[in-house]
Amino acid sequence: MMKTKKVLSVLLVALMALAFSGMTAFAADPTSGSIEVTGSKKDQTYTLYKLFDAQITFKEDGTQRAIAYTTENDLGDGAEWFEINDNGFVVAKEGVDEDWAKDPDAIAWAKDFGTQVGEAKTAASDGAEIKWDDLGWGYYFVDSTLGAFISVTTDNPTGTIADKNELPTLTKVITAVTAGSNTDTDAIAEFGSKVSYKLTVAAKPGAENYKVVDTLPAGITAPAAADVKVTNGGTEIAADNYTVTVDGQKVTVEFKKAYLDTITEAKDLFIEFDGTVNNQAVIGEPGNESSAVLTWGHSNDKNKTDEQLATVYTAQITITKTDEDDAALAKAGFVIKNADEKYYKLADGVVTWVDSIDEATEQVSGDDGVVPAFVGLANGTYTLVEKTVPDGYNKMDEETVTILTASEDVTDSNLKKEVTIENKAGITLPETGAMGTQIFYIIGVLAILGAGVFMVTNKRMAKEEI
Repeated sequence: MMKTKKVLSVLLVALMALAFSGMTAFAADPTSGSIEVTGSKKDQTYTLYKLFDAQITFKEDGTQRAIAYTTENDLGDGAEWFEINDNGFVVAKEGVDEDWAKDPDAIAWAKDFGTQVGEAKTAASDGAEIKWDDLGWGYYFVDSTLGAFISVTTDNPTGTIADKNELPTLTKVITAVTAGSNTDTDAIAEFGSKVSYKLTVAAKPGAENYKVVDTLPAGITAPAAADVKVTNGGTEIAADNYTVTVDGQKVTVEFKKAYLDTITEAKDLFIEFDGTVNNQAVIGEPGNESSAVLTWGHSNDKNKTDEQLATVYTAQITITKTDEDDAALAKAGFVIKNADEKYYKLADGVVTWVDSIDEATEQVSGDDGVVPAFVGLANGTYTLVEKTVPDGYNKMDEETVTILTASEDVTDSNLKKEVTIENKAGITLPETGAMGTQIFYIIGVLAILGAGVFMVTNKRMAKEEI
């Protein structure tokens, strides 16, 4: 029996190895103990749970002889790591070592099985005091990024746990768009354009339960899970070290414990994928914002980064057609072309640019004179071309519109361009000197000459008759 107790003590010491920074032994027999967290992190919440009571026997000189742990509760899922021996004491199962404390299932069991002691404590600043006093002897669990188990006994009445975990960080940028332009956190793109996102997890030693969730807006079509690339500083990570799930607009990457345990120094983990701008995208402000969050540790409601945001904008051009009296003019048809002299075509929610005006998407003004918008545009200079002219009116000269110049801010008015175009009734005569005017002069001269010839001829005929 003494041998069993000795084995138990050795195992429990091993279990406590995770995050211990030191224990102080008292020569006299104290009546209660305490647990303190050193190196606490600002805004981290620490919660203490008691798992088992400790029964202590003493030698004749009053020093501690042995410790046995007991519980009146069923171990439940804890039976994976512990068992009750024939003497009714809690012992660790054969083969259990300190790594069990990193198992998320073990943490979940401890929080469910244990009894919370006092109130949870949130560090107001880095290094703020986090301590529980007047504790009964027993085996405890401290929940936070620590996930640490610790024993408090007469031999070790003051348990000190060092929170050595560095907090991970997350950043998100847009690296490219196939049709449009971008900065780190903003882009403007056409319908159908690919938007390349890159998330960087700054992983730290002691990494546990890293999970990244990136929520895309309805206007960005999410990638397939197989198209999400995960690398370590650019070097591909084996697929069995993480899982990727895509559920609707949520892209989730979870790193597995076995891989995180290999992180012994700070390193960057990259998550890269493309989204596609679709015709559900919001035109103009506020744009199409995606939001990524990293959670870690054992309290994911507390242990999470701030939202990392990236926004994709798209634009439009709207034309209003009027006559010279500012009255609405219907049945005017327009197309637009880009700086490469290619024409806008919208089909199945995707913008393409074609060579022929006959293949272009033509928008025609209604009775109110408004031409349906040319939507899903990126930044650039566009030319408005009147393809169908209302009967009795003159064709407009081509006009250019620029969306979001380099010096302009992203605003609703700079993304939703509105143009009013006037048509004049009647036939416009060419300018003086133009061929059209000359033809009238020629006709007039010919008419005069014809009249002269007619008069001369008549006179001659009259004389001949006399």
